[in-house]
Amino acid sequence: MNFSSRIMSGFQYVFWFFLLNCFTLLLGGLPAIIFYFAYGMQGIFDYFPVFILCLVPLGPAFVALHFTMTRFVIFYDINFKRDFWRIYRQEFWFSLRCSLILAAFAIFIGYDFAYLDMIPFGLFLSPLIVVAALFLLLVIPYIFTVISRYQLSVVKTFKLSFSLMFNNPLITAFHFVFLLFMLILLDSVAGYSSAFFFTIWAFLVMKLHIPLLEKLEGKSLIAK
Repeated sequence: MNFSSRIMSGFQYVFWFFLLNCFTLLLGGLPAIIFYFAYGMQGIFDYFPVFILCLVPLGPAFVALHFTMTRFVIFYDINFKRDFWRIYRQEFWFSLRCSLILAAFAIFIGYDFAYLDMIPFGLFLSPLIVVAALFLLLVIPYIFTVISRYQLSVVKTFKLSFSLMFNNPLITAFHFVFLLFMLILLDSVAGYSSAFFFTIWAFLVMKLHIPLLEKLEGKSLIAK
């Protein structure tokens, strides 16, 4: 491939990353965006359960995005209809159920934080609640990867995801680092980073997860 072809391919990938980010926002993030513009940042704390439920539609979109990024990392190819839209429809109800379970845990943890001072020995329970919230945050990328790759039951999906999280502490730590990096980037250059936030996040996560998938499946996945 000559230099000009590489430049054109680069622009094409940027366009697809932007487009996939837009579809993820439109298909999954619209309720949360409407909530934010209606109630602002303070509304997230005042109506935390409602805000979390507004995030539930992001589940199917994230699963489709993770599948698309997996194919991109392996084959350096993106096909919206074949990859994103097909998986979005195929895994919609299953990923929505998993997202509702995650939302229920998030709301439960949020209520524990809100009423911590009313709970007996609440001061001693606070570290456990913080750890539970951190585990929930760190396991989410594994859950979306597992759903996008394997046909498992809900219980087995969560079991495999938590197993991957605990057995790969370095990759799990990088999830947190990537999230901090993306949030800092979003705060610094909100206009540009928001146009690629979800796709860059999914791409970075899948670059880390491909070796895990190869280990699970016992074969090399990267196209030679």
